[in-house]
Amino acid sequence: MLLQYKSIYVPQVDESDCGVACLAMILKKYHSRVFLAHLRHSARTNLEGTTALGLVKTAQAFNLKTEAVKADMSLFDPDADIQYPFIVHVLKQGELLHYYVVIKATKNYLVIADPDPSVGLTKMSKEKFSQEWTGIALFMVPNDDFEPLKEKKQNLWSLFPYMFKQKKLVTNIILAALLMTIISICSSYFLQGLIDTYIPSGTYQTLSILAIGLLIAYVFNSIFSYGQNFLLDVLGQRLSIDLNLQYIRHIFELPMEFFVTRRTGEITSRFSDASRIIDALASTVISLFLDLSIVIVMGIVLAIQNSTLFVITLLSLPIYAVVILSFSKKFEKMNNDQMESNAVLSSSVIEDIQGIETIKALNSEQTRYRKIDSQFVDYLKKSFRYSKTESLQSALKTFIQLSLNVIILWVGAKVVMNGQMSIGQLMTFNALLSYFVDPLQSIINLQPTLQSANVAQNRLNEVYMVKSEFQKDAQIRDAKQLAGEIEYHHVDYHYGYGVDVLKDINS
Repeated sequence: MLLQYKSIYVPQVDESDCGVACLAMILKKYHSRVFLAHLRHSARTNLEGTTALGLVKTAQAFNLKTEAVKADMSLFDPDADIQYPFIVHVLKQGELLHYYVVIKATKNYLVIADPDPSVGLTKMSKEKFSQEWTGIALFMVPNDDFEPLKEKKQNLWSLFPYMFKQKKLVTNIILAALLMTIISICSSYFLQGLIDTYIPSGTYQTLSILAIGLLIAYVFNSIFSYGQNFLLDVLGQRLSIDLNLQYIRHIFELPMEFFVTRRTGEITSRFSDASRIIDALASTVISLFLDLSIVIVMGIVLAIQNSTLFVITLLSLPIYAVVILSFSKKFEKMNNDQMESNAVLSSSVIEDIQGIETIKALNSEQTRYRKIDSQFVDYLKKSFRYSKTESLQSALKTFIQLSLNVIILWVGAKVVMNGQMSIGQLMTFNALLSYFVDPLQSIINLQPTLQSANVAQNRLNEVYMVKSEFQKDAQIRDAKQLAGEIEYHHVDYHYGYGVDVLKDINS
């Protein structure tokens, strides 16, 4: 039931994003896609979050007709004439000011979209909801001037030009890997010749020549392996320069508003996000250009070797796919949780070190330590949960691979007994099988890596969507424009959509 609403769900990226994430869901319901960074700016989101007035003003700017009401639980009666979805303000778990999107109401429960990615779409009993709800609801529907707006989303594919800049390096990496694969395949056929030809015929001299040749090939294999790893390190460093320095350059060009409305750790945590993206880019390119070609070539070789055993191998692929897809949603959710928890922890540590003088003056060292201790334990739990799930998936894939090897030998032995292939051919098929399954697993294993990188890319996008303050058309080139006295009359000032802190100032 909840899956039908997944298309409109938008998770919050930072701690204070819950209000604008809810507004993004409402807009998405009406076929608009707007980045949270733009909504934050319009709604005047700060470190404490977004006010209801900020959400109303921003919704009106996107031509949504809004109505804020104070109501009770009778609002959710089955016969109530209200338009879903809408935003509600809550005191989550009795301690955290938060926003939900109410998607549907039934007799006993509500379908809730919590922007916290650790919760997501869920059913909540009316009794529990009534304990959290502050009574404030924000209704938003398109007015006559509404037009869907779809901001272009940057995905991982938009970063591939960075890889193409290093095409010479990537080509050498792939070439080294191909040569290593060829040497490994040759060693498998050496095993077949050893069992079927050289031992039965007693041609020790020929066997010695081939063995020495294979040893020399293994020397080159080691050289190629070293060269491949060295070039991968160089590629990683060059991508780090491109992505990390570009991020730093963009950070320095952002207006002061960006920094005062975000915690320091939320900004610095994007560096680890960039590392995830770099790993994903390198892994994806190697898998697409190398592993895919090896799978195709080895598939042809195995089919020629024995079609029956190859069909059995192909039957295992849907099982691999089921294992991967069943973990897909969990990995996405856990990645979000882990990154957000790390950002919160980093912010607290950095801000406490910067404000250590105040902490000492207030004698609140223990209080701050307990808070960081709690956040650190929360981060460790989420990291452990992710590692545990990843290990479970890995164990299942290993079980499938080992089971496949046993079945191949089991059926293959019967084929040998029937005289349809030799023992050497069976051993060679079993040895070559790993060169088919391992690259295939590498391609399948891209799923958690790409999911993690996609989450990281979304987090980076929320920073890149904030425009630089150094706009060319905003620069004053003629000093005469600054000549004369500065005057201001009847000036009011307030922070965000708060109350006026200055009123009717004249000079």
